[in-house]
Parts: sequence; structure tokens; C-alpha cells
Amino acid sequence: MITFELPVKYNPRRNQDAMSRFFSTAILLILYHTVELVVLVHRYWGGRADNRNGPILIIATFHNQNWAVSHILPIASASRLHVTVVTDPVDLILPNVTFRSPSSTISNIFPRALAKCMLALRLAVKERPSFIIGYHFFPAGLIALLCRSVAGGSAVYQSTGGQIEIEGGGWNSENRLLRALKTPSRRLEKKSISLLRKFDYIIGRGTRIEKFLTEREAAENYRTILGSVEIPASVPGFLARDLDIIFLGRLAESKRLDLLLRIVGLLVVNRPGLRVAIIGDGERKPFLIDLCTKLGIGANVHFTGRLDNASTWLRRSKLFVLTSRTEGVSIAMLEAMAQGVVPVVIDVGELSSVVNNGVNGYLIRSPSKREFSHRIEDLLSDPARWQSFSNCARLGVTNIAGRETVIEQWRALFSSNEDANTTS
Repeated sequence: MITFELPVKYNPRRNQDAMSRFFSTAILLILYHTVELVVLVHRYWGGRADNRNGPILIIATFHNQNWAVSHILPIASASRLHVTVVTDPVDLILPNVTFRSPSSTISNIFPRALAKCMLALRLAVKERPSFIIGYHFFPAGLIALLCRSVAGGSAVYQSTGGQIEIEGGGWNSENRLLRALKTPSRRLEKKSISLLRKFDYIIGRGTRIEKFLTEREAAENYRTILGSVEIPASVPGFLARDLDIIFLGRLAESKRLDLLLRIVGLLVVNRPGLRVAIIGDGERKPFLIDLCTKLGIGANVHFTGRLDNASTWLRRSKLFVLTSRTEGVSIAMLEAMAQGVVPVVIDVGELSSVVNNGVNGYLIRSPSKREFSHRIEDLLSDPARWQSFSNCARLGVTNIAGRETVIEQWRALFSSNEDANTTS
């Protein structure tokens, strides 16, 4: 009897990953080449419409209302133009802003991103926007390029996640199609960089994304503009705050909240009365609650659920701890610092553009629970040091992310675009 042996041991997971990578790469390349072709056709045959009096069109996904207010309000305040935001359904009212979502019928027929793209294109043709702003490179940034091609105006890419959205084709970002790549793709990164050069403006959060773009000759129209936060006139001191640690955000895998809970597990050995608040909701919540029980810290950690306004909780907290795998500049961290909460955060993304290590908070270089717990203990055991850090945190955020500061930065961008159109 003749028998055959496979030259390589069959591995179902490896084959599944290979298929995922193949199909996601193929889909992304088709989409990227299509957008590039549309942009080129428009450049050579379509001309450039003068839409300087048109509204501002924004394509975005909001994980919470604070994120929307932080980004959209300064844009609306900086311009006399009306702002239309294409997003998922959101219960929010802002002056000079209209939120638009795909109809339920369209949403049931088409994927969410495609439904948004269809709505954005229809609005672009109808309203002839002066600016089309896409938050995240894929898909919103590419939708912005398509809208400019069919309706004119200036296309703006908001790099909310930093270079991780582009590096390796975006394989390590939070987008599900991009994460299906499983490993970095040089081909997709090269194509992404080519598309980046076609934007009129790129808005980032700090020095790392600027350096990344500069090295790839794509930083010509780059500007740093953060999300904005309100700065209260005064905040409580150390002794008036009854919460030791706070986290504010989505309870998602990328936030690595299991690491935060293990840090708490180390701290309660010497601080059995440690109080921790976790504000937010997400798919990881049941797992995290179960982990608290296993670590014996259930009495120390309070899960509040999702809150639209967490300022009261922030004013009660001493430290904001962030253990994320990826970040741009966390709006939650900016809000916390504005309330005098001292950040102890992992050094990823553009967090170092805001946190000055040893001055207004601590940057942790690697996801080490012992280093985190050591820095947290330093601050909780030294009220004078905490107060110094707290004062510097408020001052730093005021200078770079205070609402009026960010409004002026957007106003300068809009004015420069008007001047360029007038000159041309």
C-alpha cells in the first residue's frame, strides 16, 4: 500500500491566518488602487472647483460624545461655515453642526463603511464642501479623497491613531479589515504613503507621526492639532480626592485593562484600601469583572459603566493610568490632566507629546506592572510631588489642548487655505 505524508505538518490556525491575510490584502489593494485612479482622473480632467464658501464635511466614528465634542466643536467654532458630520447615529447637539447618518434601510443592505461613503459622496455633490475631513486613514480618509474628487474642496486626513494607521499597511491598528492582515505589509504601506501625498492637509497629534511622515517625504502639508478640552478655573487638591486611580475609555482588548488590574493587584498588598474607578463599557467588561474576583480586588475596583460626563469622577481622582497597546493622544487623558489628575501612562503613540516624564506625569517605557506600580506608589505616597505634577499637567494641557488654543489653530488653517485659493 502506498502512503503519502504532508511535507509540512498541517496547522489549521496558520492556514486560516494565511487566507485572512490574502483576502484582506487583495481587498485593500483593490480599494486603494481605485481611490488612486479616481484621484488621478479628477486631477487631469476634472479641474479644481472653487468651494471656499461651501460647508465643512467630516467623516468620522465616535466612540463617545466627549470625543465628538473635543474634535468637532473647535472646528465649528473656528469657521463661519456650517459643519456636516457623517457618522453613526449620535444623540448630540452642537452649534453650527448637523450630524447625518445613513438610513436604516441603507445600513441594513450595505456594510457600515460603504453606507457612510455613499452618504458622504451624495452630500459632497449636493453641498460642495470647502473642506472634507476624514478621521483615520481607512476608511474615512479615503472617503475624503473620493469626495474631493467628485465635488472639489480640500481633503484633510486626521491621523487620530498616529503612524500605526499607516505603518505596515495598518496591520496593528484597530480596524478589523486592517487587523486581518495579521503581519506587516510593505506593499500596502507603500500604497498608503502614496495616497497620503494626495491630501491637502494632514493633521497629526505630535512629533512621532511628523517624523514618520518626514522620513517618507509625506509631511509637506502636516500640522499638529490636538483634540480640545475645557480647562476648569480650579480643581481639588490631593487630600480632597478620594479615588486613587481612574481609567476612562472603552473596555476593549487594545486598552490592556487586564494589565491595569494586575497592577492594582500589586498595589493592594501595601494599600488594601486602594480605590479604583473604571469608567466605560465594552466587550471585555465581563472578563475584567471576573479577573477582579480572581485577583481578590473586587472590593477595590468600581465599574461605573459608560458616562457621557465624567468630570465629577475625574475631580475625585489622583492618578489617570493608561496601559494601552496603541494610542494617538488620548482625549480621556487630556480631560483628566485638565482636572488636575496626574497621568501614569505607557509610552505609546503620541502620549509623550503631552506627558513630560517626571514633570507632569510618568511615561512607562514597557508594559511592566512592577514599573507602573512603582511610579504609582511614588505619587500616592508623596502629596507634594503629586501637587507639583498636577499643577504642571493643567498648565501643559491648557497650552496645547485648551479649547481656545485648538480653535485658533483650526482658524489659522482655514485662513491659510482661503489665502491660497485667493492667490491662485
